[in-house]
Amino acid sequence: MNNKLFANFTNLYSLTKTLRFELRPTLETKSLAEVIKEDKDIDRLYNEEMKPMFDKLHEEFITDSLENVKLSVDKLVALEKSLLEKKEFRKDKKITKEIIYELENKKEEEIVVLQKYLREEVVKLFNKKGDEWRDEKYPNLKLKDVGYKILTEARVLEILKLKNTDKKEIIEKFGKFFTYFSGFIQNRENYYSNEDKSTSVANRVVNENLVRFLDNKQKFEEV
Repeated sequence: MNNKLFANFTNLYSLTKTLRFELRPTLETKSLAEVIKEDKDIDRLYNEEMKPMFDKLHEEFITDSLENVKLSVDKLVALEKSLLEKKEFRKDKKITKEIIYELENKKEEEIVVLQKYLREEVVKLFNKKGDEWRDEKYPNLKLKDVGYKILTEARVLEILKLKNTDKKEIIEKFGKFFTYFSGFIQNRENYYSNEDKSTSVANRVVNENLVRFLDNKQKFEEV
């Protein structure tokens, strides 16, 4: 009877309840926060400390490799001749534009072959210097790779430690994070390519600087 009496008075109004929570870090959230902080520290050290050290090392290696450059004299003479002949075609008023175009293309093919050969010679210098660094300059570091590849293996960090004793602790942090350098290393490997690419040192030496030098040499001789 009583239940029926109060039935009409139930569920007439909504009841709002406020639940209060306290965000206390658990061991899991603390660990995640520490990981995030460590990642930020590694990223900062990578950009502010490690990259400049690596760039300086590559600069030293390239300078050391090209200190006493000896390229094939025959190929250099042949390249100079081909470049000059290609330029001279346009001065010949007796031949048509079509023939000039054909002759230039043929001469350009010769130039491409010669430049490729000379670029490969430059890369050989890098590989030779890499082996010298491994076997003679840093024999105690037990570097495993060959040629310029010694600069791409994890033990290159040991070279950095020797050259940057004041930053040894920073370098050691990357012992377990060497994969962090994957993109950077791939980018720097382009320095040592024998291909006709703007990022290749061999390309800059042969296709740009050498061509410019030979052109200036010719102008000087014409004076």
